[in-house]
Amino acid sequence: MTKTDALAPLRHSGSRVIAAFLWGNALLIVPVGLMIGSVEHWTTLAMAILIAILPTVHCWQGRTDAVARLGAGLALTAYPMLFVYLFRDHPWQMDMHMHFFVCFSLMVLTLDAAPILVGAALTVVHHLLLYLILPDWVFPGSGSIPRVLLHGFLVSCLVAVMLATIRLIVKLTTTNADARHEADIARARAETALADAEAAQVQTERALALSRKSEERAADENRERLAAEAALQHLSSERRHAIAAELEEGVGALVEDLLAVASDIARQAS
Repeated sequence: MTKTDALAPLRHSGSRVIAAFLWGNALLIVPVGLMIGSVEHWTTLAMAILIAILPTVHCWQGRTDAVARLGAGLALTAYPMLFVYLFRDHPWQMDMHMHFFVCFSLMVLTLDAAPILVGAALTVVHHLLLYLILPDWVFPGSGSIPRVLLHGFLVSCLVAVMLATIRLIVKLTTTNADARHEADIARARAETALADAEAAQVQTERALALSRKSEERAADENRERLAAEAALQHLSSERRHAIAAELEEGVGALVEDLLAVASDIARQAS
């Protein structure tokens, strides 16, 4: 089993969670925008829907390839930017930067380092460009290069932890998958060996049955032979007795004839 096959079930589940998270956030944009008095809630919602479409299509198609994973990572990177934009000029705008950490943590579900690295790079570029062009959109009133670098450093720390987590999950998953695969092979071999043993046992029982039949047949033939020999001996004995009786009778008759001839000769001589 390949690593991709082993990770596929987890990635499928992760894509569903990510798609649900994106649409859940999209549904919150208008109510939250109205609550804070933002005038950009409809624009933000339109951008959120456009961003969520591609990961949703990939999820619907069951895709977890590199392109689908990167699309999910980019969407998760863009959503915190939308909420920071939605909270523009609001006292809680800085608090919405924590949404980056929430979305980044969900990227672990892709089990891929590429979306995380790309998302981290885009986040740093986003903060830096907006600081240079529209600083109030990210750091209202107190933006600076060191502050941007601090955010970049914190994101880098988060990325390091996430990459280590992904590496551990991948290792455990592939190890378990390999163990299950080897166990399946061993079970298949055992079942094959058992089937062969059962077949051999059936053949042995058949051979034993044939052997018993052969022995019974041989015993029957031996009994018939002995009976035939006994009958032959009995017949030979009777025949010998008959021949002897015939010889005895013939000799007796010959003796009587000789005696009669002798008597005749004697009478003639006197």
